Amino acid sequence: QEVSMDEIQAEFKLYPNPTKGRVKLSSNMNISDAIIRLKSVEGRNVDYQVTEQSESSYMIDLSNAAKGIYILEIIYNDQRNTIKIFKK
Repeated sequence: QEVSMDEIQAEFKLYPNPTKGRVKLSSNMNISDAIIRLKSVEGRNVDYQVTEQSESSYMIDLSNAAKGIYILEIIYNDQRNTIKIFKK
């Protein structure tokens, strides 16, 4: 049975989590065209910086964000994935 690339689901890892500043988001696929949003638990958009990027990873700097819980939303190939980030 053949599986097309569209049927393979992207997997995401985020570390270190909890973090004091920078986290690395990595994937098993090329996610260079993914849409990434950082939100507060209340749903408000939060500013962040991408300090490094490759085809399969992003280094995200949360140094300026307050301590707390955030939701990283990744939209890729019409899939919406969310990961909780704990900022110390």
